[in-house]
Amino acid sequence: VTEAARNLAAMGARPLGVTDNLNFGDPEDPAVAYQLERTTFALRDVCLALDAPVTGGNVSLYNTNRGAGTAQAILPSPTFGMVGLVKRVDSVPGPAFKAAGHRVALLGRFAPSLAGSAYQWQHTGELYGEPPSVDLPAERALLDLLVDVLVPSGLLASLQDVSTGGLLTTLAECVFARSKARPNAAPLGLDLDFSTLANACPTRLDLLAFGETHGCYVLSVAPERAEALQALLAPVLQFYPGIGFWALGHVAAEPRLTLALDGQTAQAEMAALADAWSNGLSF
Repeated sequence: VTEAARNLAAMGARPLGVTDNLNFGDPEDPAVAYQLERTTFALRDVCLALDAPVTGGNVSLYNTNRGAGTAQAILPSPTFGMVGLVKRVDSVPGPAFKAAGHRVALLGRFAPSLAGSAYQWQHTGELYGEPPSVDLPAERALLDLLVDVLVPSGLLASLQDVSTGGLLTTLAECVFARSKARPNAAPLGLDLDFSTLANACPTRLDLLAFGETHGCYVLSVAPERAEALQALLAPVLQFYPGIGFWALGHVAAEPRLTLALDGQTAQAEMAALADAWSNGLSF
């Protein structure tokens, strides 16, 4: 639910309501009944925190996967849709990076985790660990900041929430979004340095790059507007110590992703990354 709210906040929209689709296994199984109960309580808590009521929805139970002759309950698969209101459409920055030289930064509560992620499943064949926790006061504070202050200010060149695939995937998607919106424009790249981020959140590189987290947004800003943006953010960051702001690098003119960390550098061509992103599920 908070991811749906972040999708709206990144467009400068305030959430108005939620619809749900709760997909679970056999509720007569105590473990499945517990999953359904906790999901319902969590939905209530988030909707109250965001002032976004559930207006309707549906429930699908007794869902199973059949393998090796046995039926197993599906993983809990609640899905949510959320509608919001944008007061000024012309103020929406959109997710796409706009121009070479624009500064790129991360805003939010960065606490990456690989628990339960596609990355974890692909590398271990298992799902385990505690998923990323949600800080509801921080989520609401960020939503209010974006909807009421940052997006209307016109300072942002782009804005996108960090979600599936983690930070590095989101950064790449912001480059891909430009190509989708302007297919005839010159392709762009990224020149990134995660050193500052790693100092604030010391951990291994794959967790920084692909760990999933709540309450985070990637933004870009023209160099001449960067100082005004930081001045606007300063009192908010002081009032909410759990929310941080990290410079990550800049949009590059060459269509290449360069990532530096602890004196080491890795590079990849954006065309190859875009192909993997677009055709990863092709057969």
